[in-house]
Amino acid sequence: MSLPNPRRGAGALLLALLLTACAGPAGEPAVAGTPGTSSPAYASILAAFDEADSAASAGGNVEALKGQETSPSLQFSVAAVNRAKITGRSQPAFRHTDPVFAAPHEDLPCFLATASLRLTGEEMSPVDVSHFLKGPDGAWRLSHNVQVSADMAPAARSIAGATAGSGTALLPESQRSALVAELFARTIAAGTGELVAPSRVLDQQLAAGWSIYHQQMSAAGITVARTLTGSEWSACAAPAGGGVLTFLTLYATDRLTADRKGGRVTLPVESPDVTATGHREPVSGEALTVSRLEVFLLLVPPTGAATVLGLLDTATSVEPT
Repeated sequence: MSLPNPRRGAGALLLALLLTACAGPAGEPAVAGTPGTSSPAYASILAAFDEADSAASAGGNVEALKGQETSPSLQFSVAAVNRAKITGRSQPAFRHTDPVFAAPHEDLPCFLATASLRLTGEEMSPVDVSHFLKGPDGAWRLSHNVQVSADMAPAARSIAGATAGSGTALLPESQRSALVAELFARTIAAGTGELVAPSRVLDQQLAAGWSIYHQQMSAAGITVARTLTGSEWSACAAPAGGGVLTFLTLYATDRLTADRKGGRVTLPVESPDVTATGHREPVSGEALTVSRLEVFLLLVPPTGAATVLGLLDTATSVEPT
């Protein structure tokens, strides 16, 4: 589960959006029924999640996280543990308060929750949205989690009492494909579009971070090319705020190559991608390949532009090639 990180920063040659994540525990048995009758059971799952997640995250126990969380949240959790270990900081304990839920139809093994997040030692309580999946073993695991800004919180909380449906069924395939293409283009500052509204976290942080990263690499004699390698919509989505609230995951690969023939590419140990992937030494090679995840929480109306309520970005591997 994603946690605030007020100490975000840039490495010597790399600026990227840093957002932390942690994990959730195995929970209660599957819950069926209407949102009104199932909320107490989902609240119990969320409370158990808080207790187990705080212990696993604060302790940096990756093996425990693997038993409590699934992709893509697990990758963000591992990145957060890596950063915490390398910087010598532990992640804070937390608990959710005032949760609301979008419970599924009986045949969907997933649900959505929006709640305030109380962090030990912090005065602020950000609002976050979580998506849980029931695994083949019958346990509930966190699969997606994104924090939203105060102005986006009312839209996120409007899932209260809604019945969650299939994310792919609630949005037509043509609309989903178009959103994937535009969001990826926006992440690399490749123009604007009409399908996604202007967004501070998307345009002024993530895309701006890419632009600075690209400029810094170019100044160091390194060419960076980013390729979209896949996309995935969350199993559950919910009616909210006059549209559909859903998670989208983009999978991308960065290819870093030296402009000079025979040159080498080196990312310093303080770069965010190197830190997130757990390397304690610079990573160097004739070329480097960086695999990364980007998760978006979207509010998609029937007509007009979708809104990015929040997002996460992290590298999952940095390898010489």
